[in-house]
Amino acid sequence: MPSPTTDISAIDASFGCTDGQEQALQKIIAQFQLPVDKMRQIAKDMRTEMDKGLGQHTDAALRMIPSYLSEHPTGQETGVSYALELNGANIRILQVTFQGRGKISTRQQKFTASETLKHGDVRNLFDYLAECVGSFLTAMGTEETITMGFTFAFPVNQTAANHGTLITWTKGFEVTGAEGRDVVDLLQQSLRRKHLPVQVNALVNGTVGTLLAHNYKSLDTLLGCTFSNGTNCGKMCLRPNMQLDRETRNVDRYNDAIVIGRGNFHPPPSPAYYEKLEAIPKYDGPPTPSSEMIVNTEWGAFGDDHRSYLPLTRYDNALNRLSSNPGVHIYEKMVSGLYLGEILRQIVLDLVDRRLLFVGPGGQQELGRYSHEINTHNAFETSYAGQIEQDSTPELDDTRHILEAVLGLGEGATTLTDRKMVRRLCEVVGVRAARLCAAGISSVINKRGAVEGGVTISVDGTIFQHYPNFTSRVHEALRELYGNSVDLINIGTTRDGPGVGAALAAMLNTKRRTQTVAQ
Repeated sequence: MPSPTTDISAIDASFGCTDGQEQALQKIIAQFQLPVDKMRQIAKDMRTEMDKGLGQHTDAALRMIPSYLSEHPTGQETGVSYALELNGANIRILQVTFQGRGKISTRQQKFTASETLKHGDVRNLFDYLAECVGSFLTAMGTEETITMGFTFAFPVNQTAANHGTLITWTKGFEVTGAEGRDVVDLLQQSLRRKHLPVQVNALVNGTVGTLLAHNYKSLDTLLGCTFSNGTNCGKMCLRPNMQLDRETRNVDRYNDAIVIGRGNFHPPPSPAYYEKLEAIPKYDGPPTPSSEMIVNTEWGAFGDDHRSYLPLTRYDNALNRLSSNPGVHIYEKMVSGLYLGEILRQIVLDLVDRRLLFVGPGGQQELGRYSHEINTHNAFETSYAGQIEQDSTPELDDTRHILEAVLGLGEGATTLTDRKMVRRLCEVVGVRAARLCAAGISSVINKRGAVEGGVTISVDGTIFQHYPNFTSRVHEALRELYGNSVDLINIGTTRDGPGVGAALAAMLNTKRRTQTVAQ
């Protein structure tokens, strides 16, 4: 089994590489190394950009958007609250029971937005969301007036804790009549048309929700971040007898094993953290009941205006040119599960072009082996890299299956040396992503001076939950940055974080408004 260490060692004789293969692989490994000094510099540069974004610099790469949510939960809140999540085509309604002492229970129902809704009129979409809410409330037997939080996974200009105008649609949505309008008002109007007793009084993005949800059970939670490729997936576990349909990328289940399908890809939400209000000069909203406020960093854009901040390789540049948004979200493209597989595909193509991969035993083929899948943008999925990394079979049979069957190279097209090289490349890209992630986390910890008293980081997403060794690599990188003080940094995961956090935000906002009226 590959080591979870953050260090990628030199290639040994067991790889069976030719001199040319070894030299090429060592050069690639060197390009992807991220020593501790570079991690510290990235954290320092990111902090500089965070300060710029918190000020009045409208051209700052990191937008540092105030969420208008300032309360910390106590963990003792009790009661029932609701949430609606719209995350791409995925819709989820939750009933969350807060039991105190940081404990919760949830009931939920999932729906899907059709292609017609994704490309139709805004009223049709929001009326459908209201119908989903109504269906859920009927199933729950709920008739009284309820409060609800709205998790909206699209770019908004937030103007209050429960208001925000849509900036633009993403994730394949092209709904007309919504841009520039308040999404909470649109939802509330649809709920009224359906005669549903629902008051929407919180608008959050996924990471704000994750932060709040974890803060309920761990009061020292400072930062919430989600690193995901946006697919619906279970635990990633591949076996040689799995059959995968190349057209749909769906996997039949055998031996209770599952591998990710293509799904609907979208970038992860922006990480969020608690910032001191006095450190947010740009905030010009109403007085708050707390001295802190949750801020959306939008740190995926780090490096957009200063490429020198990040250790970009030719493979990162190739990915960027082919992406749907070339030139922007540079940092995100180096850490998000949406992109890691494509980085690997670019490396593989380079080695094939140079006759250093898939040329048969002893390099007997005149050209490296290609396939339609290998030549297709985004066909090398990050989930495949995860499977390859954890392949411990003597002949790397799982890796063989992915390369020859799933990616269409054909039976017998790869040698054991090929497979070992590809596995090492997967490790290299995965380690760099984890260390870049650790550098980003470090920038927030350092900005808040949070290590001394102990701090909890809430993480979510398929990369943290399912990519082999990712969490341990992040933790080891943090150990390099903080030494033994890393024991004061706790990395925790949150189940159903976006929805639970939205429901909690709705509860906190209702409580604050009730107290204000009483005064």
